[in-house]
This record gives sequence, structure tokens and C-alpha cells, in this order.
Amino acid sequence: MEERDQRPVFRASVGEIVGSWLRLWTPRRDVYIPPVPVFRILLVLVLLVGAIVVTAVLVENGKEAGRERDRRAEAAAVAQIRARIAREQVPRHARLSTPSADHAAAQSALQAAITRDSQQRFANHVLDARVTHTTCIPFVRPTVPHPQQPPPGARSGKYECLGVTSSIGPTPRTRGGDFGFPFWARVDFKRGTAVWCKVNPRPGELGIGGDVFVPLSRECDLLAR
Repeated sequence: MEERDQRPVFRASVGEIVGSWLRLWTPRRDVYIPPVPVFRILLVLVLLVGAIVVTAVLVENGKEAGRERDRRAEAAAVAQIRARIAREQVPRHARLSTPSADHAAAQSALQAAITRDSQQRFANHVLDARVTHTTCIPFVRPTVPHPQQPPPGARSGKYECLGVTSSIGPTPRTRGGDFGFPFWARVDFKRGTAVWCKVNPRPGELGIGGDVFVPLSRECDLLAR
């Protein structure tokens, strides 16, 4: 009878088992290496890939939800800015107690009316600075220095005005200037009336309101034909 090998068989460590499976290590004769658990490995890989895919989907859904919240918040902010600008640009009207032929007097009366309107807006917390006075000049495009009043007998005139809130005096290197809120106005010399609107220019001019632009009422749009 053959005598069987009674040598003890030792179970390999995890590192030895993995090394043997990967053909990186040749086990000794007395070390037991279990067979490769193909099914378990495949199951673990499937579960791992599934977990990665689910996690990626959840992360992307979270990002998209965040982007959608940002879009809604931005749209709400733009709507608020647009509504504020629209309120600011609502036409204001006044009757001017001046002779119809005296265009300079009508201009002075217009300046006083815009100053009163601006100061009332400041009192109502619509403007963030108080207008001390208003300056108006005839609206001419392209602009020219010291534009002339509309010709005698003109039915109406266009004016661009500035509700002045502060001024800077000249220096040896710079000219002085006024700062404030811009307005466009029309004066009906025959009726002795005026209409004006606060102006919020397109971005790139003064950039008021960021990238939000609200067209002026036709009453105040001095560029309209």
C-alpha cells in the first residue's frame, strides 16, 4: 500500500492568495490556495459599478437642481430689477406757467418741476440721493457744445436733464462736473406742458441696472421718430 503524504496543509494569507491568483507568487506545496471566486468577484464588481453609476446620477441630479434654483433666483432678481426700472421710468407730467414763445423760461420751469419730482422720490425712498437742482439742455444728436434752443415758433422741444446730487470742482488737470440722475423730457410750448422720464441707459452707456434694459415710454423716448 502507498503511504499517503501526511504533511500539514497551511492556509495562505490574503496577500499570498491574491498574489497566487494574479500569478505574482508561487505557493509552497504545503500552503492551501482556494480557487478564484469568480462569481463573487463579478458580483462585487457589478455592485461597485452600480454604486458608482447611482452616485454619479445623484450628483448630477443635485447639480442640475442647484442650477435650476440659481436660474429661478436669477430670473426673480431680473424681474425685480425690471419692475423697479419700469416704475422709475413712468412718465411724469406738469403744466408750465410760462409764455409759449419763451423757450428759455419753459426750460427753467421744466428744471424746477424735475427737481420737485426728484426730491419727492427721494422722500419716498425711490431715489438713493437727494437732488439739489436740475440742469437741462436741448437734446441734440450728435451732441454739440452749447446746443441752441428750438427755433421760434416750434411747437415742442426735446431736453436732456440731470437731477444734480453732487458736484466736483475743477482741478489743474481735470474739469469739474455734476453727478446725478438723468432724465429725458419733452416740452409742448403751445400747451405749456411738459413730460419727463428718469432714464436708465442701455448697458455699455451708463450700465444702470446691470444687463437689464427697459425701453422708455414713447412720450419720453427722444430718439423715436
